[in-house]
Amino acid sequence: MSDFSSETIRHIYSLKDFQMALSAADFLSELDADKTYSKIQLRKYKCFETTMITAYARPFSQSHGNIPRLNLSELQAELSKDQMVPHKKLLELRNKVFAHSDGDKIRMRINLHSIGDNESGKLNFPEFIFDEALYFYGVLEINSVINLIRRMMHALVNTLLPQIQKLPDDFSYTKDYLYPE
Repeated sequence: MSDFSSETIRHIYSLKDFQMALSAADFLSELDADKTYSKIQLRKYKCFETTMITAYARPFSQSHGNIPRLNLSELQAELSKDQMVPHKKLLELRNKVFAHSDGDKIRMRINLHSIGDNESGKLNFPEFIFDEALYFYGVLEINSVINLIRRMMHALVNTLLPQIQKLPDDFSYTKDYLYPE
């Protein structure tokens, strides 16, 4: 059984996160900007967007269990200015909106509806309206995220390949907390 460094574990597991983010981004790319979607349909795409954002940002976030954050410089993943825009946006949205509920990023409205009159007693009903809008919408924005994710995956594979060539037997490996050996 291999004894990978915590950085190598982070690199390998980040591939899983980026694969999930890429799948969610691909589902988002199916949206048609000229089409009107119901609230339920928008929620479906909001689920994909949430997955895309949290899965992409997970490797860059603090975790428990002695696995360090992914560091762009150790991957030699020099991102262009154009690639840094969605990268920073994904991380900020994860930290302020999707993994946490920061007060300055809340988007909701409450409409109050009243039934009856003052003589017979008025009954007030709240209507809670939450944000169903997508943060990444349109072919250009989704394609920029897809290209960023592919760039990150490419950098991870390039980082891992020398290790795999040097110690191929170490990469025949299984770790599964649900079914420990």
